[in-house]
Amino acid sequence: MKKLLISFVVIFLSLNVGATIPQSGISDLRKLDSNEIIELISGNKLSGVVSNGSREGPVVQTFFKNGKYETIFDDKIYKGVWKVENKKYCSKNNSATNFSCTDWYIGNKNSGRFAFIISEGRIIHQYHEVIGVDQASQENKQARNIEREANAEIARNLTGHLKSLKIIHSNAYQIEVDELINEINGIENPTDEDLRNYKDRAKNLQIAMDNKKAEEKIIAAKAEAEAEAEAEAEVKRVELKIKTERRISLENYPGFKDLKPGLHYEDVLEICPLLKDERDFSNIYPNGGFTVEAKCYGIDDIKFRGNYTKDLVLGVLTLNMGPIPSIYGTLLPFDTGDSNIYLEMKKIFDEKYTLEYSYSDKERYLLNESELDQVYRVYEKGQVLFQIVRKVVDGYVRIWLFIHYNDPPGAKQVMKMVTPEVASDDDF
Repeated sequence: MKKLLISFVVIFLSLNVGATIPQSGISDLRKLDSNEIIELISGNKLSGVVSNGSREGPVVQTFFKNGKYETIFDDKIYKGVWKVENKKYCSKNNSATNFSCTDWYIGNKNSGRFAFIISEGRIIHQYHEVIGVDQASQENKQARNIEREANAEIARNLTGHLKSLKIIHSNAYQIEVDELINEINGIENPTDEDLRNYKDRAKNLQIAMDNKKAEEKIIAAKAEAEAEAEAEAEVKRVELKIKTERRISLENYPGFKDLKPGLHYEDVLEICPLLKDERDFSNIYPNGGFTVEAKCYGIDDIKFRGNYTKDLVLGVLTLNMGPIPSIYGTLLPFDTGDSNIYLEMKKIFDEKYTLEYSYSDKERYLLNESELDQVYRVYEKGQVLFQIVRKVVDGYVRIWLFIHYNDPPGAKQVMKMVTPEVASDDDF
């Protein structure tokens, strides 16, 4: 690339400087003759600006040696023919009929050497750079190669980005991404316009894919929440079914109303606050522990207590019925006409359950003589146990009644406890 300053110094250094046309900021302005005009423009590309009324802006003019020219102005290309006659530059575009002629000048401006086209005393073209057509063509080719390689690199990066999108978004818009990748790969030399189009489409695809992924996350989270809720509901249904089946299975089992041995801790608490005693009784009751005494069903004259197994199943339900009337702590042989809590319960249980065992007069005597602490009355193979206890309350001996409802293992132990070991005929 060569500057006008150098070119014109070489060409016109020995020429005389003629009269100048008054012009702001320009000095040493000189009109060129025919040979100088041809030497300046023939086979060269000139870059400058247009200043012709409303038509203003950068301009590039290429003057081919075959008499044709090409002008690039306002992003448009104009073509025509040129010639030099009588020290004037004449040209007409391909659609024109007649030539129009103007004068060429050179001069100094802003410490640089410029070429001007002046018509009717006005500058209409001003050129600051001149380069040979062959050199310009080579530079343009190099520029195009650089641009082509840059665009190819952009295309490669774009396809790489699109492929990464396919990995990240494994389901959505796969066909659209593949189509765009194939389209990019199918163009050998993509233009800037092509790349802008591809970038816009890739950007829109990524936005759509991101939105789809966000939507899928929301749907997945909702599905997960629904699955968790359904699983939780299923657990509750199963628990309810187990509770229902358990209660149905215990429907005919002895107990107080629907509070019966065999119920799970949670089931019991729905009926009565028989809470576990938090004190450690593991050394005394290795298979479970007693509950604290509680009030159930709003009843005031009976105190309830339980004993849970290690699996938190109610093994024993105990009803503290209170003291039985006695004289000096003596269990009396009650007549049928008497009335007290023991006789009332005895009558109810004798009618409702099968009696398995009852204390004897001898045992009652031993209880009264403090030889025994308690005596029993047993129903339904040990499932129901009357426990009559001799206890000291406030310094006085009292006879107390407890009713126990036992689970099958407990009932078995009760029967073993009250069944006497007797000699058989074979023992003799």
